[in-house]
Amino acid sequence: MAIVVIVYLAALAISLLSQFVVPPDYADFTRSLFSLGLFLSFVLLPLCLLLRHRRLSLLLLLAVAAWLILYAPLLLPRFDPAAPGGTETTILTFNIQAPTEALESISSIIADADADMVGIQELSAEAAAHFEQTLQDRYPYMALYPQDNPHVGQGVLSRYPIAAENYWRNEQLDATLGHLRVELDINGTSVALYNTHPVPPFSFEQGRNLRPHSRELGEVLDRAEAETIPTLIVGDFNMTDQFGEYYRITEHFTDTYLEAGGGSLGFTFPNGQRLPFPRLIRLDYIFHSAGFEGLDARVWERSGSSDHLPVFARLVLYP
Repeated sequence: MAIVVIVYLAALAISLLSQFVVPPDYADFTRSLFSLGLFLSFVLLPLCLLLRHRRLSLLLLLAVAAWLILYAPLLLPRFDPAAPGGTETTILTFNIQAPTEALESISSIIADADADMVGIQELSAEAAAHFEQTLQDRYPYMALYPQDNPHVGQGVLSRYPIAAENYWRNEQLDATLGHLRVELDINGTSVALYNTHPVPPFSFEQGRNLRPHSRELGEVLDRAEAETIPTLIVGDFNMTDQFGEYYRITEHFTDTYLEAGGGSLGFTFPNGQRLPFPRLIRLDYIFHSAGFEGLDARVWERSGSSDHLPVFARLVLYP
């Protein structure tokens, strides 16, 4: 038992220290691995206490303390603030994982969430046709961009009029997915909604792929940071909250789940559909600019055929 703990603590120390010596591209991974590794301390600490390994227990307490620093803010209760003079609205982001079948389960989740706006990633032609047939009464305004490769398809469903829409891919990159910007009219206030899906930083086919991910997401953020109207950015960001890009986003935008969630860690992936693992990381986010305030945020507990759980938020938009 002592050897297992020593190896574990050594691995934690290496992943922590390597952040300061490896290239920035790798630091995102080492930070993410370090944060995930901290969960094991909650298993090993009680065992060490039972076996009276006092020194190892003290070291494991440091790992528990590090976990609390990273994750306790997500678990703290949130209080619903008053919103005088603002307009309440709701939004759902959902990577539906390019389905061509079992679409009833996806549309049922969207209908049950009953959000005013829905950002959809990995929109297949079959899913787009299904939404137009089953959700048109609920969402009279749709910007749907299914693609031949459904993993790059994007869509927005809205109760608010869509004044402008723009779908694009960064074809100059070696690997790219799809992005969508729509401009909405929310009770007379123009709002920019970005639905983004940067290419994963790692895949089994291509290995480490951080540079395209960083460049693709950076281009989206360049656009969003230049907006002069209230702005929302939602989607499957294919990154943990330990990535450098996350820190760049939160310099200008607020992580709505961190602001208004609480009671859970907000993990959205994997959901056991394709990978036999428990939920381990946050990949799906809702960010908002200073024109909004988060009132509530939560991970939806059903995902249908998707391996990503949707994220739902209730916000207030100030005039």
